[in-house]
Amino acid sequence: MILRIFLPAVVVLASFIGVGSLIHGCVNHASGAIFIASHAQACTDNENPLQLGIMSFLPVPATGVVAMAQPQQFSPSSYLPLLLKNHCSATRLMNNFIGLQIYGPSGHSRNTFTLLQNTQSSWLRNTIRWVQVEPTDVDPSQYYWGGADAALQAVVDSCANLIVTIDDTPAWAVVPDLRAPIRPEALDDFREFVRAVVERYDGDGTQDAPNGAVVNYWEFYNEPDFGSKLPDNEGWGDFGAQYAEMLKTVYDAVHAANPNAKVVFGGISYNFFEEDGGIFIPSFFEDVLAAGGGDYFDIMNFHYYPFEHNRFKWTQTNSSGLREKYANIKEQMEEAHIGDKPVMITEMGWHSDTTNALYPSSPEYQARRVVELLAQSASLEVMSCIWWLFSDTPRNLPYSTGLVTTNGPTITIKPSYAVYAEAVKRLGAAKFDAVISAATEDNDLEAYRFIDAEANQPFYVAWLNPVVPFDKKAVPKFDDDATEELIIDADAANIYNKEGTLQQTIEDRDDKEDDGKITVVVGRSPIYIVVQ
Repeated sequence: MILRIFLPAVVVLASFIGVGSLIHGCVNHASGAIFIASHAQACTDNENPLQLGIMSFLPVPATGVVAMAQPQQFSPSSYLPLLLKNHCSATRLMNNFIGLQIYGPSGHSRNTFTLLQNTQSSWLRNTIRWVQVEPTDVDPSQYYWGGADAALQAVVDSCANLIVTIDDTPAWAVVPDLRAPIRPEALDDFREFVRAVVERYDGDGTQDAPNGAVVNYWEFYNEPDFGSKLPDNEGWGDFGAQYAEMLKTVYDAVHAANPNAKVVFGGISYNFFEEDGGIFIPSFFEDVLAAGGGDYFDIMNFHYYPFEHNRFKWTQTNSSGLREKYANIKEQMEEAHIGDKPVMITEMGWHSDTTNALYPSSPEYQARRVVELLAQSASLEVMSCIWWLFSDTPRNLPYSTGLVTTNGPTITIKPSYAVYAEAVKRLGAAKFDAVISAATEDNDLEAYRFIDAEANQPFYVAWLNPVVPFDKKAVPKFDDDATEELIIDADAANIYNKEGTLQQTIEDRDDKEDDGKITVVVGRSPIYIVVQ
């Protein structure tokens, strides 16, 4: 018997083939489609045989995403799902707005690459460090590109759109710290560097990187509103006029090197201000605009983490505060007559740490935040939003915000991974339609209506605020069993949990009133309501 199964189908073959069995496949010459086959000889003349590995216990859903209800670990002996047409020769079309932060070398060589690709994220964000490429003031012909090429390999291998943050100024061009403003006399050197880096990754066949990476989105310095409060860690925050001058210096160079490229404002924290005991300057963006910087970037950009010390600045509701922060930034843009520029959110996230002293969380709470923040971002119709970050490592970071954790060869998948992938599938290409229930000081029920792009059917995302306790003080009072009713216009709807599992089907007649409405019980954990 010849067994041929198209790979996107659910691969739950352990009972038929047997766990530990060798799996063969065939790849079509023309389409790149991959089939699982019972043996290598099952391939046709138009297909090449390939060995997929040993059958593991992992099912592969139709979306190509590894679905995990609980954290699970992988070792070198585990086989992760194979991906269709993993290698790309150009950037993928922007078919969704959601992405992930990665750092350092990327692409097939990383043991997390298949998991990264299987999220179906259309955007990735990584960093090129000026200090690494040009540690001493040299001619562009002597730049060291090894680290940058390795960092950008993912754009070749994953088909994603890449946002590259140019960061970390070399000591010869700055005083006194990597994040501080560039010396005026070194701005021409920075323009020279920027033109070279944009030219290297523009894909026009001239002076291109050997791996063919193409980048069209260039972000200038991470959280440039960082102040000068911490010794030896000064930022641009007190120097908005100098940041505007830097943008002016590089703007034409970027577009001359690559007409398709966009200059992205460095993602501002715009939270945790010095006046509140923090480290960021609240007037930085305003200062940049006052100095004429609004003419020298194409895309505005900010970050958001809904810690209570951030959230209280923007909202008195029990929601995250993301929408209110966005509105404040857009208002400043409107006042500066640049309100038509698109907006990115190149960092957002929440952690899974149960032992954090100030903001205790959990893997479940992190997963809830994924849906909340992505749905709110979708309702704002931002150009892209980046979950920070994809993978935790043993690095010394204050919070574990990754969807997976890597420790050498071992990978632990958190519940937030599957929840993120489900959100990408449902929200990524959907069209925002309406706010159905807005968070207010008197209303904790938050709900949004979207239109599914393929089915042209409405669906809703809803939850009861707050989805998680805001801080340690709120934990004892947090009622995780609280619910409220949401009434929507529909004859019937399927209710899915945040992981994408069907929970129930509700029909109009269930409430014994034939009025074209259904009643849905909404709790802290977000749900998807798909109208039939």
